[in-house]
Amino acid sequence: MANLQNNIYIEYEQKVAEIKGLEDKISESEDVAEVKRFVNYNMKPKLQHEKEWCDFFAEQMYNNYWENYLWRN
Repeated sequence: MANLQNNIYIEYEQKVAEIKGLEDKISESEDVAEVKRFVNYNMKPKLQHEKEWCDFFAEQMYNNYWENYLWRN
């Protein structure tokens, strides 16, 4: 059962990462809330845990982007 949950989680993460325009949205956003709204709008989660995953992945990608940006500059 845990493997199935992990697979679903990984698939969801990949779907979020594949959203067209996500990196552009991250780079132009004032804060992570904008990215979360963008991801939720594109993913259209139906269940609460799907929304929580969208928020989690959006926040994670936002933080990774800006962390890497700071290291580059």
